[in-house]
Amino acid sequence: MWMYKFPMHSAGVKHYFVGDLLMRKVFSVRVAPIIVGITMLLVLTIGCGETKTIEVPGETVIVEKEVVKEVQVPGETIVVEKEVIKTVEGPERIVVKEVPGVTKVITQTDRYANNIWGELVEMPQYGGSIAMPLEKDDGSFDPWHSDSLKHHSLVLEKLFHIDWTLKPEVHDWAMAGYPTASTISEGLAESWEMPDGLTTIFNIREGVKWQNKDPMNGREFDAYDVEFTYHRNLGLGDFAETGPSTKLPYIGNVSQVESVEATDKWTIEVKASEFSFNTFDMLGFYSMGISQMVPPEVIKNNGDMKDWRTMVGTGPFGLSDYVADSHYTYEKNPDYWKHDPRHPDLKLSLPYVDQVKMYIMPDMTTRLAATRTGKLTWLGGLSRPTIDQVNSIKRTNPDLVVRSVAGAPPGQPAFRVDRPPFDDINVRVAMQKALNLEEVSRVYYSGYADKNPWGIAAAGATGYVKPFANWSEDTKWKYEYDPAAAEKLLDDAGYPRGADGIRFTTGYDVITPWGSDIDVIQIAVSYWEAIGVNVELNVLSDAGVGWDRMKAMEYDGITHCGCRHKNLDPVNALNGRFHSVNGWVGPDGPQGASVYGTIDSVFDAYIDETNSSDDRVERGKLFIKADMYHVEQMWSLNYPPVVNALNLHQQWLKGFRGEMGSSEDYWWEPIMYMWVDQDMKTKMGH
Repeated sequence: MWMYKFPMHSAGVKHYFVGDLLMRKVFSVRVAPIIVGITMLLVLTIGCGETKTIEVPGETVIVEKEVVKEVQVPGETIVVEKEVIKTVEGPERIVVKEVPGVTKVITQTDRYANNIWGELVEMPQYGGSIAMPLEKDDGSFDPWHSDSLKHHSLVLEKLFHIDWTLKPEVHDWAMAGYPTASTISEGLAESWEMPDGLTTIFNIREGVKWQNKDPMNGREFDAYDVEFTYHRNLGLGDFAETGPSTKLPYIGNVSQVESVEATDKWTIEVKASEFSFNTFDMLGFYSMGISQMVPPEVIKNNGDMKDWRTMVGTGPFGLSDYVADSHYTYEKNPDYWKHDPRHPDLKLSLPYVDQVKMYIMPDMTTRLAATRTGKLTWLGGLSRPTIDQVNSIKRTNPDLVVRSVAGAPPGQPAFRVDRPPFDDINVRVAMQKALNLEEVSRVYYSGYADKNPWGIAAAGATGYVKPFANWSEDTKWKYEYDPAAAEKLLDDAGYPRGADGIRFTTGYDVITPWGSDIDVIQIAVSYWEAIGVNVELNVLSDAGVGWDRMKAMEYDGITHCGCRHKNLDPVNALNGRFHSVNGWVGPDGPQGASVYGTIDSVFDAYIDETNSSDDRVERGKLFIKADMYHVEQMWSLNYPPVVNALNLHQQWLKGFRGEMGSSEDYWWEPIMYMWVDQDMKTKMGH
């Protein structure tokens, strides 16, 4: 039986149960006001008398003498009768011994506090607002009817959250674009267990309230709400006749779920026909709508939640305003249940900001201009700027903070492999061998890009990546720049140069809101022209149109994929793109379930075996076989090369280190932890 519980606090000791791993962190209390240019009182601890040794992380301070001193605290004066001082290397440290009658003092003017990692950081401030861009307006508010509700996770919560207490050196969220079962923490569920491989039990948190909005009116969230959500999404119970949602991506990955039952008010039991990690991952924390909890009363009263005015959740924010193709406005939920886990002793309620505004800005030029003027607080996610754009804006706005986050290729393409010319692997390999990754990395990306090819798994997916150095020589050859070999492959495939020098012409849907860099794609067009392939670009500024063309397979030969170094769960990312039955569009798609037309029994078997594994280590090894098959078949191109993504944010945005900055699905999670230094913002003229 596997049992998973989350943080418990007792006597200064914090325990984590993550799988069978027990991590223990012991924190000592540091008793000291530290002087950082100004006089401030951070901690005052009580005690008595004699000389003793006081342990401070990283050093030992010996108490040598006693003095009497008045300590000024705004609004009061405390006389410390027994204060001891010893000079150690670096700034003078003051260690205050226990004094009867004096208690710990924390006032609203305190500016610094130790976080859970022992770092002295600024105390978060409440109030203010932040603004972010969205590449498109999907205009949808009901997960059942939408394939993209990522930002609405500010309102509609999931059972589990990302674990922000993990030390950056242990798990750097700036370099990881998605959570895993070992990097999550409690959310609407406090714990989960698997008594056997076919049963998953979620233990629901008590005391969580729906937002105080009609018809939920602040009632308590419970297991019956979870049951309702899963029944509706998966087509179970009262929704069996309707069937599962046809919009939710990866819905096929939970087809093994046979039943979901609230066995009591706080317990959910899920039964599956076969073992799959997807049962927990998809229902517990994976994005894309399957796991977002919806309000039963709203659905029962209206039939759906398509009208934004009816959206109600348990999350840190509520949707207060929406103007199509303009903006979304989210207001702080005053009844939100969660405290900041990075400051557990202070019990700081979340979120910190009063308002989040998301502007619909498909064009990067508009996003950059809004960042320059301070209209946008943060620019990242899929809206990430290029190196040249960052260098340009830093010249005019040197105070902007630049964060380098996990590498994410801007819009790598894939082929339509169900018809000529790309049904021939030699043609696909030729298209790759025509691309000079080293030159593009060195010249276009100023040496910052990785010239080596990747599979779909990103570097942060430990256990799921096979580095290029370990690829077979035959596979490496397919990715080596060699235009002469590319021309021979095309000749052998039956595509000789015509009188005009052209072998064939194909189209390429470039979907710019999804991060495609038109300039670097134009370089690829030139490389292909050199081997006699004419590629005509169809530039789409509307992501919805691009996605519709992909699903209907209305594009010509090449379209967006993002199939290399993807900051998503690698198994589901690969499965969704290329599985012929359980892919994005389901078996009733125009050419199977893959939007790229891949119908390959070998690949399907690799992915199916991966999904059925009940051992996460073995699962990673099985996945590598599937990913390398995709790499060898060249269904997608490794172009442009992988380069670390760059995020920008205003200097007054605090509580943020670039977490999830290149993620496609989880970039909204850090928002509840962000805060605004309002004095700094005012002084900077905003």
